[in-house]
Parts: sequence; C-alpha cells; structure tokens
Amino acid sequence: MKKIENCNLCGSRKLANFIIGQDRMYNLPGIFQGVKCSECGLVFVNPQPGKEELSKHYPEKYYSFSGEIKRNKFAEFLYFTFFADEGNKFLKVLFYPLFPFFRTAIIEKGAKLLDIGCGNGVFLSRMKTLGLNVYGVDPFIQKDIPSLNIKKGELNTVGFTQESFDIITLNNVLEHVSDPDDTIKSAAKLLKTGGRIIIGVPNKNGVLARLFGTYWAELDFPRHLFHFNKHTLSALCEKHNLVIKKVRYISVPFEILGSVVYLLNAFRKKPKNLQNSFIANSKLCSLLCLPLCHVLSWSKLGGRIELVAEKSLLD
Repeated sequence: MKKIENCNLCGSRKLANFIIGQDRMYNLPGIFQGVKCSECGLVFVNPQPGKEELSKHYPEKYYSFSGEIKRNKFAEFLYFTFFADEGNKFLKVLFYPLFPFFRTAIIEKGAKLLDIGCGNGVFLSRMKTLGLNVYGVDPFIQKDIPSLNIKKGELNTVGFTQESFDIITLNNVLEHVSDPDDTIKSAAKLLKTGGRIIIGVPNKNGVLARLFGTYWAELDFPRHLFHFNKHTLSALCEKHNLVIKKVRYISVPFEILGSVVYLLNAFRKKPKNLQNSFIANSKLCSLLCLPLCHVLSWSKLGGRIELVAEKSLLD
C-alpha cells in the first residue's frame, strides 16, 4: 500500500477522509479509505494498493476481459445512427430510449482511433466495421490481439508514435489508473493537433452516488482508484491543453441495479456476487430502469460523465 501525500490534480496536501469502501463486486477482503482534496475536490483511494495486490481484484472473469467478440450488426447500426454525421435523425429519435447503452463515439471513416484500456476489444471491433483504423492498449489482457492492433502493456511502453491519432478514447479507464495526470499527459502527446479525446468516468456528483454512498455500484473500490466530477475532469483536460467541446451525462441500469444489490447484501449473511444476482443480470430489470436513467441524464445527475475535448495548437 502506497500513501499519497499530494493531490494528483492540483498538488495540494490538504486531504481529508471522505468515504470507506470495499470490493463488493467479488466480495474480497479488505477495507479501503477514500480521501478528498480540500482544494479541487478530487476523490481517491489513499493509501493505494500496489499492482500485485490490485491484480487480485481483476480476475479472468472480470467483465471487460471475458467473452468472445461476436459481430452485432444492430449495435453497429445504432453507433452509426447516434454518432455519425450521416446518421438518420428520425432513427436517432426512434431508438433514443437505447441511447444510455452506448458510449460516446466519433464515427469518421479512415480516422485513426486509439482505445486506451480496451479490454478484449468489443468497442474497437464495432469501430473497425464502421471504417475506422483501430488500435488498442490494455495492461491486463492476457496477450496481444493482432486483428485489432491491440497491444498488452502500459500506454508509455508499447511504442505508439506521438501525434499519430485522430481520436483517442478512455471509457471506464481513467478511474482505474494510479496516475490520471500522467495518463492524460501521455494521451495528449499521442493525439494530433485538432484531434479529439473522449473520456468517460463515473460522476461522483451523481444523485445515486449521494443516495447509496459506500454501496454505490460505481464506487467500486479498490479498482476505481480515482473519482471525478465535471469540474475535476475538465481541469485535468485543460491542464494538458485539451479544450472541452462537449459534456454528456449518462445513467445506466447497472449503476441502479448494482447499487441495489450491494445495499441488499449488507443485510445478507452471505453476500451475493454481482455475477450471480438475478437483479443485476435481468434484462427486464434493465429495461424497467431506462426511464429513470433518462431522467437522471437529462437532469445532469447521471452516474457517469463523458467529455469530448480537442487538442489545441499550444502543447
């Protein structure tokens, strides 16, 4: 465990205990302290577990590593509908109820896309089919995936050329890394001037975070080492000359259902793992949550926030 003395975003040493959490997804032992920077509001686990300890909380069955990639033409169609300039506006309205299930994307044929923390490459496979030149990096996958240009390793060690990517995405990633400031700094160097970066993280200012507290599904200690809101995520981007162009608030059924399961587990003698919970894995329950998801998203109180930023001329 490594004690952090300074805030990763602003450098302040004014850190106060904020919340306590544990690995509720797999019910592994360990209690983790979350602290909050009194200057900028960044929340993070402190002290932080090292790589060896943290690897225990990323089993092979972890959701982003598991499962064979199967082509999903409907998902590809909806990505194109929602995010391509050529997407049909009528179809966008028609299928809007499903919008929370789709992470923000930029669909430009021929654009060079890097997905940092890409897992087994599901998103990249969709983008490749839609005409993008795709690349990925992830330190936790078992091996390289040549068909999608995915490399196993850390962002700074896999040998990508600086200023070579049109689009870079980090979805459900920045909260996992031990040094978000260095990660965004490195990503910005890989981005072409005028290129865009999409960052999606849990929103610690969301209403469910406040309502469920330590049982909030997106708290996810110790995998989620850092927690952001619009202010702290924007400040991190601007620190590295990434100009905010768009902000999207999202709430997804998992956040609601997972939080309910974790809260119910507090009253059970033997807590249920998330993968074995009917509530968390029910498609019907997910669909029933969609109206609430849209209300939370529209009110900017959703459990996730996504920023689209552009690399400015000054680096």
